Amino acid sequence: MKRILYLGAALSVLSCGKEEPGPSAYSIYIVEDMAEAIATYLPNEDSLADPVPAGATPNALFTDGRYLYLVNSGFSGSPSVMVYEPSVPPALVATIPMPPGSNPYAGAALDGRLYVSGFASDKLYILDDKAIVDSVKVGKAPEGVLAFGGKIYVVCSGYDLGSYTFGPGALYRYDPSSGELDSLLLGINPQFCAVDSEGRLHVLLTGDYATTWGKVILVDPGSMRTLDSVSFSGHSPGAIAILGDWGYVIGWDGTLLSYGIPSMTLMDSLIMGQGMMGLAAEPNGLWLTRWSNTDENWLFLVQGLSVADSIALGRGVGARAVLPWVESAGFGFRRF
Repeated sequence: MKRILYLGAALSVLSCGKEEPGPSAYSIYIVEDMAEAIATYLPNEDSLADPVPAGATPNALFTDGRYLYLVNSGFSGSPSVMVYEPSVPPALVATIPMPPGSNPYAGAALDGRLYVSGFASDKLYILDDKAIVDSVKVGKAPEGVLAFGGKIYVVCSGYDLGSYTFGPGALYRYDPSSGELDSLLLGINPQFCAVDSEGRLHVLLTGDYATTWGKVILVDPGSMRTLDSVSFSGHSPGAIAILGDWGYVIGWDGTLLSYGIPSMTLMDSLIMGQGMMGLAAEPNGLWLTRWSNTDENWLFLVQGLSVADSIALGRGVGARAVLPWVESAGFGFRRF
């Protein structure tokens, strides 16, 4: 396994120390869409476990704190959600078929049920006991799904698969207890959202990659109204994470941008190189992936806007998404 420690980051690590999340479990799971596999990196051991097979065109990974759920879009086969034990490496428990042509995109878990977006079907699928039990029609081309405050939030990009153009995107809120569905129009190409410590939603709009640039819109989840925003001129970020009082976004151009919370003010940036895809936060820092279908793929640890560690994942594997699993003794899995 090739490994690079950047000098500037090394000085940062020496000064602040690398936090250990606890003795129970600390794993970083990486979705590899070209290899159709899940890789596992163990930071405390500095080792990579053997990858395990995924489904057809894996796209996203989420958890309920007990299992890992892999969303497979199914371009090279059948769409599905695969259920894994969070072991090292992950152990397959079950495979849940999804509707053909639905292009499952992402998901979230709430109260024992799974909620999965269908990018090509404009639906939110509801899964229980390893089967689809219902679906809800939402906006066009839904992508990110977030469970928060007893409700499900679905970010709909507005992308038209027929004309290959972006219409108005929207945020949908679904209440599982009542079946009520609300929505908020947002702008061009919203893709994902995250929640901050004050319980506000940060919705990432990527823009159209050409004339409309990215932004994050701050939304009150109770009233479904916009509160503030921060723009990223010249950038089209496609991933978002929140760590403490900071928001972070990154896109294919490889510029990691930070903004303050609650000021919603653009702060600093870090150039990481083209091809960045995955972004996730946990107390030790940010984990990011660089995707390639031909060259080396990378997993990065960023602390204080410096690259603290870089782990080579293999050539052409397509490191798409990343999910940290942090389990502390006496507390179990911790979600960040």
